[in-house]
Amino acid sequence: ISARNGGSARRLSGGQLLLSTVLIIAAALLPRFFGLTSFVPQDWPTAVHVLFAMLPLHLGLLLAVVLPALFPPRPFRDVRLDLGLGKLTKDELKRIFKLSPLLFVVVMITASIMTQLAKLCGAEDPDQALIKLALSADIPTFCVIFFSSVFIAPVTEELAFRRTIFEKLHTSMPLQHAAAITSLLFALIHFSPWQIPPLFLLAFLFQQEYIRAANKTTATILMHAIYNGLTMLCLLALRLNGGVQ
Repeated sequence: ISARNGGSARRLSGGQLLLSTVLIIAAALLPRFFGLTSFVPQDWPTAVHVLFAMLPLHLGLLLAVVLPALFPPRPFRDVRLDLGLGKLTKDELKRIFKLSPLLFVVVMITASIMTQLAKLCGAEDPDQALIKLALSADIPTFCVIFFSSVFIAPVTEELAFRRTIFEKLHTSMPLQHAAAITSLLFALIHFSPWQIPPLFLLAFLFQQEYIRAANKTTATILMHAIYNGLTMLCLLALRLNGGVQ
């Protein structure tokens, strides 16, 4: 697949992309139905339960992306470039730090509208489960969610969706069609029906930045980390003020 806007060419074959895509879907779905939390004693801390709930998903996504890229063996630099982990320029960093707060506001407004609409329709549980847990959980559990959301999820999810699935779809369809389908898949795997529109919007905007940044996954990883970080800071502020009713 040739890179856009002067970026480096991705050397992964169609077979490698297909294998990664299948493994990513499996990694996203299997923990939902066959998670490790059932093996954790009920009297263990909530933070341990959350850790065991998140670990299979993110480890599975990471392995699904990285393992096919390692064969046949070649220098680490080539693997890194194949995954879009190129160095960001100063101008790109400035752009990301400038756009990320605006993106956060737009997506949060959309999410708030969907939450209110869900309540008007009689939905009892329109918010993402992890958001609700972060608001009410003890401090160790909040710290686990914070670390996972800011430092782990942006890496695994961007490599899986913005890079691998998008590139696979783009081999057989126009650029923006691939971006839309990838974004929809990203929204669906969060299993929060009323939050599909804001999650789709978030993913689609990330995908546009990936395209603009010449296939650099590092750009969207940073944007994703900033977005999740701002979200967690807002949740922390709500916790300090007694949560929400």
